[in-house]
Amino acid sequence: MALGSQVTIKAVRGHPRYKWRANFIEEGKRKQKYFATKREAEIWSENRADESLEFGTGSSVSAEERSAVIETREKLAEVGWDIRGAIEFAAKAKDHLAAFDVEPESALEFVIDYYKRTQRSISIDELANEVETAKKNAGRSKRHSRDMEYKLKKFRESFGSRSAATLESREIEDWLHGLKLTPGSVNSYRRVLNLTFNHAVKRGYCAANPVSAIDRVTEAAGEPETLSVEEIAALLTNADDRILPAFAIAAFAGLRSSEIEGTIDHEGLDWSQIDFEEGTILVRADIAKGRSKRHVPISDNLQVWLFPLAKRKGKVWPANGRKLHEATRRKAGFGTPGSETPQEKEKSIKLRQWPKNALRHSYASYHLATHLNAAELVINMGHSDDAATVFNHYRGIVKPNQAKAFWSIMPEKAENVISIAS
Repeated sequence: MALGSQVTIKAVRGHPRYKWRANFIEEGKRKQKYFATKREAEIWSENRADESLEFGTGSSVSAEERSAVIETREKLAEVGWDIRGAIEFAAKAKDHLAAFDVEPESALEFVIDYYKRTQRSISIDELANEVETAKKNAGRSKRHSRDMEYKLKKFRESFGSRSAATLESREIEDWLHGLKLTPGSVNSYRRVLNLTFNHAVKRGYCAANPVSAIDRVTEAAGEPETLSVEEIAALLTNADDRILPAFAIAAFAGLRSSEIEGTIDHEGLDWSQIDFEEGTILVRADIAKGRSKRHVPISDNLQVWLFPLAKRKGKVWPANGRKLHEATRRKAGFGTPGSETPQEKEKSIKLRQWPKNALRHSYASYHLATHLNAAELVINMGHSDDAATVFNHYRGIVKPNQAKAFWSIMPEKAENVISIAS
């Protein structure tokens, strides 16, 4: 149908916002449109007349579409676009725009706003590079930096070319859960992304942090797994002398594996940090997880295990420690269930999965059962939680008589530890 070009402009009385009204006929129906000023009404009328001439009576463009063109022309001009430019941009960005819920009537305005945001922002690739550099300059450890780089690399594989300002919470949340990771790992990725987008907001690349709207995944608070007195004795008696000190320190002093073995960033525990006269092990700040040094007491049985193998200096963890550690666990009955060798099957050996942080959890459980002092345990372990949390986490896991047997494990007794009655 023809688009009626005749428009009558009249003053409006009594309306709180609009003072002028345009009367017109569209597709055979009388319609009205209101304006705050007479000039706005006149400009709208002139544009409408121009559209009528341009499209003519044979155009297949609907009246609603023509009205949208007229009303958004000025907004398009702000970003240097005409209608064709807006359509071309929307076509290029269609895969990205598909992630947003946009009503048809507001689609053009949304595309314009989307374009403005992309022009002010930077890509995820650029943002990741900025964040990684900023954290290194802030003194973050190499280990922390490498973890961040690894996680951001995965994120960049999916969103590297995207403008940081256009990513929405739903997209990021879907990506996180699409990784199919454990709750703890998902939360770890979320933490890195939250830090990244906080940086983006601070620099003005984003109006808001989309990660802040994503909830952390609830992690099951399972009881920490510990090793029995017999299992620890089996580990120590089957350990090669080169790896034996590492097992003994982890079991009877509770040091983290990274604090003993070291990482790419640091050398790990050195024999020079084990003071037999003072009876303490120094955990350096650069080794400690919380970057706070601590002195861990050497128990009587630990001293007996360590003293014959002690050195003045040098790494506690041997060069081939990983293989030695795995071989010791295997001899003590730990490995992937179902991977038993024919010889192990013949002896009716069923392998047990090595529990996460097995020796550290064991130390905490046996220490608390013996001393009932959570505050002291927190200091010894260099734990970030408070004493009450540690107490609730480790209490009641082992019985006092089991704890007594644990601290009594000595080299000459290790092979003959009596099974503790439950």
